[in-house]
Amino acid sequence: MSERLAVAKAVLVWARKSALATVADAAECTSQPDATILDWEAGRAKPTFSQLERLANEYGVSANVLLLPSAPQIPQPPPDFRSPSGHEPISRIARRELRRARHLQSLLAEVRVLPPQALPTVPPGRGAAETVRGALGVTVAEQLAWKSPERAFAAWRTALGRLGILVLQYRLPQEELQGLSLPAVNGGPPVIFVNQGDWINARVFTLIHELSHLILAADGGICDPWRLGPRVSSQPLEGRCNELAGAVLVPSEHLLGQPEARQIAVEPSDVEVIRLLGSLGNRYRVSTQVVWYRIHDVGLVSDARFAGLWPQLRRPPIRKRPTTDDDERGGIPRWKLVVV
Repeated sequence: MSERLAVAKAVLVWARKSALATVADAAECTSQPDATILDWEAGRAKPTFSQLERLANEYGVSANVLLLPSAPQIPQPPPDFRSPSGHEPISRIARRELRRARHLQSLLAEVRVLPPQALPTVPPGRGAAETVRGALGVTVAEQLAWKSPERAFAAWRTALGRLGILVLQYRLPQEELQGLSLPAVNGGPPVIFVNQGDWINARVFTLIHELSHLILAADGGICDPWRLGPRVSSQPLEGRCNELAGAVLVPSEHLLGQPEARQIAVEPSDVEVIRLLGSLGNRYRVSTQVVWYRIHDVGLVSDARFAGLWPQLRRPPIRKRPTTDDDERGGIPRWKLVVV
C-alpha cells in the first residue's frame, strides 16, 4: 500500500486557490472524489506521493513545494502590456504555465544546460537592431534560405538558445496572450514563453519581441503585441519592443533594396500592395503585418496610407492539430530545452 504523506493543509489550500483551480479540478486530476480533496485540505486525510505529484502538476508547482510547512512566496507575474490598464486577467492555464516556467528557471540555476546569458547591450537609435542581429548570429542570407516559417521559427529559437535563453511553448487560447518573458533570476536563465496556439509567423515575431523586452527592460512582460496591430500605447516600452523586433526581422537596408518595396511605395491598388507584402513576407518568413509595419517605419508610405490598409491585413485561419514534438513543424513541448 502506498505511503500517505502528512501535508500542511494551508499549503494545499494556497496552492489550489493561487493556481485558480477548483476542488473539481483537483478531483479530476487525481481521480478522486471532491470530498477526498476537501479532506486533504482539512487535514482529515493524507494523499500518496503519486497523488501529490498530480496535484503539483495541476497547480504548476513542484511536489516539493506542496511538502513545505507553509506557503512560499511566489513572484508576481511580469508587467502586463496587453491593455493600457495593465490589469487583464490571467487564466488558470496561463498561470500554471507561468509557474512551470519559473520552476524550470530555478532548476536550471542548478543544472547548467544552456550557455551563460549573453544578452547584448544596445545603443540608442537604429543601431540597436544591427547589434541584436549580430548577437543572434543570423545573417540575412541565412534567413532568406529558410524553406518554411516553421524552419524560421526553429532557427530563431536556436539562436536565442545560444544567448542562454530558455524558450518554452504551450497552446493557450489566442485571445489570452501571444507570449511572455521572464528575466534571469537567482542564477536561472531568462525565459521566453510562446503561445503554441498562435499562427507560426506570429510566433516568429513574438520570439524577437520578447527578446526585445529582455534587452530593453529588466522585468520582462506579458504581451499581445499584434492583436490590435502596432499602436500608440500608454506604455512606450511595448512600442519600442515592436519597433526593435520588426527591424531585427526585416532589416531596413535590405528591405529598401527590394523591388517590391519600391513598387509598394507608389502602388495605388490595395490588392496589389497586399500581394507584394505577401511576397516579401514569404521572403523574410514573417507576416504581412510585420512587413507593412516596416514599410511604414522606413518611410516608404504615409501614416494615412499605413492606417488605411492595416485593417485589410488579416491572419490566415489557424488549423487545429494535435501538439507535436516535431521541431521542424514548429512545435516544442513545454519541457523541451534548447541545447546548443
